[in-house]
Amino acid sequence: MQQNFTTLGLKLKRHKLSYSYNEKDKALEIGKSLNKNKQLIMGIILLIITLVLLFVGGTLLSSVNPVIRKYILIVLIIPTGSFGIKMIWNFITLSKGNKGNKKFTKEAILIEKGKNTLEFPIHKISDIDFKIENNTNDIFEGNIFLIDLEGNKVNLLTLIDDDNKFLKNDLKFISDTIKEHIGK
Repeated sequence: MQQNFTTLGLKLKRHKLSYSYNEKDKALEIGKSLNKNKQLIMGIILLIITLVLLFVGGTLLSSVNPVIRKYILIVLIIPTGSFGIKMIWNFITLSKGNKGNKKFTKEAILIEKGKNTLEFPIHKISDIDFKIENNTNDIFEGNIFLIDLEGNKVNLLTLIDDDNKFLKNDLKFISDTIKEHIGK
């Protein structure tokens, strides 16, 4: 099990999620996204650069043939702007899916939601599963969720990756490790 926790920590670190294991309580804790504010700031900076390129670039290139100027601006603006939007979208997605700490014990799964803590006793959980959605052409969003005895799904973690194969492998490993830890 210790090997699984080491690998789990590496996988979560790759997705910039905080992780700890409390030996005393035998509790696995997975927390909020790390460095997500950097992602938002970089996305905003890229959008600002895009706007500057759009307005200033047009003025600086005014002596160039209008057709060539249009292509130069398109080549500079589209990649910069789309990458900035992509970073902001990832920030929003991760912020929604990874709010609060999750604590996995042998007795229950605890999810912090603001000032409240949701408790799901292990005997009322039927499964831990995951799904992958393709939000855009090159970004995949994966969610790990618990399913209670009534079939309700509660999101535990959200991961984003541009490689479906790696994302699926990580989601399967993380969900299997959680299931093993809680005894499901």
